[in-house]
Amino acid sequence: MKKVAILQSNYIPWKGYFGMIAAVDEFILYDDMQYTRRDWRNRNQIKTPQGLNWLTVPVKAKGKYYQKIRETEIDGADWQASHWRTLTQNYRRAPYFDEIDSLQGDYRMELALSGSFGRLIRDGWVGVQDGRAELFMMENPITSITGRAVIEANQLRVLNMTGKTPKPSTTGVIGQVGAFFSRIGGQGNRDESHIEVSGTMDMTEFFHPGFNLQMTGSKVYFATPLREIEAVGNASFSVVGKDTIHIDGQFIPDPGALVFAAEIIGPRPYDVPEPDGGVLIMHNINIPFYGGALVKNSEVDAEVEGEITLTATGSEDFRFAGNVELVQGTFDYNGYNFDIIEGSVLLDPSEFNPQFYIRAVTEVELPARTDFNSTGPPELELTEITLTMSGKLDEPNLLLESNSTAYTQSDLLQLLALGDASLAIPDAVVTAGRSVSNLILRELQRDAQKTVGLDRLRILTGGSRTTLPGQSGIRVSLGKRLSPRLYVGIQADPTLSFNQYQYRVAYRLNRTMSLEGSLDPNGLYQIHYRIKYRY
Repeated sequence: MKKVAILQSNYIPWKGYFGMIAAVDEFILYDDMQYTRRDWRNRNQIKTPQGLNWLTVPVKAKGKYYQKIRETEIDGADWQASHWRTLTQNYRRAPYFDEIDSLQGDYRMELALSGSFGRLIRDGWVGVQDGRAELFMMENPITSITGRAVIEANQLRVLNMTGKTPKPSTTGVIGQVGAFFSRIGGQGNRDESHIEVSGTMDMTEFFHPGFNLQMTGSKVYFATPLREIEAVGNASFSVVGKDTIHIDGQFIPDPGALVFAAEIIGPRPYDVPEPDGGVLIMHNINIPFYGGALVKNSEVDAEVEGEITLTATGSEDFRFAGNVELVQGTFDYNGYNFDIIEGSVLLDPSEFNPQFYIRAVTEVELPARTDFNSTGPPELELTEITLTMSGKLDEPNLLLESNSTAYTQSDLLQLLALGDASLAIPDAVVTAGRSVSNLILRELQRDAQKTVGLDRLRILTGGSRTTLPGQSGIRVSLGKRLSPRLYVGIQADPTLSFNQYQYRVAYRLNRTMSLEGSLDPNGLYQIHYRIKYRY
């Protein structure tokens, strides 16, 4: 007796749907009945850390209340990338997820089978025009895929395969400002990315192939799913193996075109998953960035250089190894903005917390100690504070020094770590207000940097949290790297009734020396060298 099952089509069917298919001899899709709106035909829910989330495929249903399921058309294709991003962000750690691909385009294939059922021999060809691939480890898709491969006696050989990785265009006012700077530098919005794939695949076991592929690319744009890492550069990778697949290679970013935007979070151990008997993927990727890279998040805005290696086994997070030197930049410490003098980070793949050393300086307006007993407003003096941190990220050693003998190490720790108003200004409301203002500015700055085409966008207050109201304005700093060696920037104070701009041009002569020139608000030129010496 034949077992038959009849069921309507569903979007992302539940597990029992496939169990039913496996349990019967013949399965029939019942698509000759009326399409039901707000049903499971075109939508479903997935679990996320924030709760259930709907994924809905838009269809042309307006005024078509009696159309059948097979007559219903999908309305557009924009939903596909959105659904893929949602699934990637919430399920990329799930078992077997790394085996899922999303392919679109004009794919054509011709396959001939010969031999016995237990030992099939496959011959034919595969071609693609204007293809598009979504990969779980990339936020951006690979587009314009064009190529052809032949299959001869179970051996697939790539004759030619090319593609592109276009960088998303920025939108809005901030994005337009970034595009303006790009046009000044002659960069425009041209997509010069190019990827080429060659090599072979052993298709003797069709659903368990062996890989021997090579990929090279120039001006390749790459972004992780949450854009924690974003880069443009030249790539060279190999994909080799069967039961264990090794992805090895090198990515050389263009100068200043590698951006680390991940937030610095607390310590957490590496969790290496146990092999489940399936295919194990191992990554080993070398990234040298001696031409400079950028670290941009809510706390740090700095230029770095060095070399790191990314390794990963299975679905574990990437581990980092290497040495990074801090060239220049700023970071926020509890609401205070520090200029980096020097620093280095040593990344150890065996643990999450790296060894680091940072020396930075800030200027804070503090009242003179002699004014504490005065009944009038305190007289402020500009105090330079040098902060030195070293050790491991989770337990750093902290040293604070200042150019004023009036404040001890304990005083400075109290000011920076606790923000104690009694140290500087008797009015605690003033201190709290400045602290909230800094948090708002930092959040605004972080949101702006997500869409900006600039290399630098910072919103700065004129002093510390403890500066008295009315004594400092808000400064906006914009900058763009026009070439690997040339940087231009402008700083303005929009709170003033008259125009006050400061222009800066920096030219990097070599890895240790740069020439900087600036034009201050008074129209005076300043030129100086910056020399960095390693020993």
